[in-house]
Amino acid sequence: MAKKITCISLINGNFQYLEVEKQPAGFFPQSPPTIVTQEALMSACQKADEIYINSLFPTALYEWELFPRVPRRYLNTLVNKDAQEKLGIPSPVQVQFKTVQEVVDAGVTKWQVAYIAVEEENIYHIWKTFKSFAKKVRFISPLPIALASMIAQIDHPSENFLIVWVGEDSSVVTISNPEGLVKVARNVPIGLSRKKLPD
Repeated sequence: MAKKITCISLINGNFQYLEVEKQPAGFFPQSPPTIVTQEALMSACQKADEIYINSLFPTALYEWELFPRVPRRYLNTLVNKDAQEKLGIPSPVQVQFKTVQEVVDAGVTKWQVAYIAVEEENIYHIWKTFKSFAKKVRFISPLPIALASMIAQIDHPSENFLIVWVGEDSSVVTISNPEGLVKVARNVPIGLSRKKLPD
């Protein structure tokens, strides 16, 4: 049986979405809507089995760091503490991380960890908008993570790769490893107006 997936992007306060059917033969996207209304978006979420959301999150922190080789429950605490110190904020942060590999550093075995940290208050309004569908939401991710994951799964690159996403008000430059883990992501306050784009 087909699974209905709704992929939502929040860019500069505007939502766009794409409905996809996952069938045994693969993914089959429907034509994207030309005009997105709140009612249409909520209707798509109502029909969906799974919802994936991405947004720019310009203040998100992307890090590759070494940590002591401890059990995962302790590693989670260490990564969260590192993220809060680097962001320099007392408020809570949402952190997702992946252990990349074991590394020997000065004779000591450590975990190399890739992580992304976003202030909780930046995610709160998204949860508030989609609170009726909270059980269907699988991921809320920054745009660079969503793009890197997509390229890694579709193209299967053998080396690090660069992504440039251009919007109307800003652009995003991302460098990722072949598995789609973001190494560096930067938001640049330069974009291309729709009026300047060719037809």
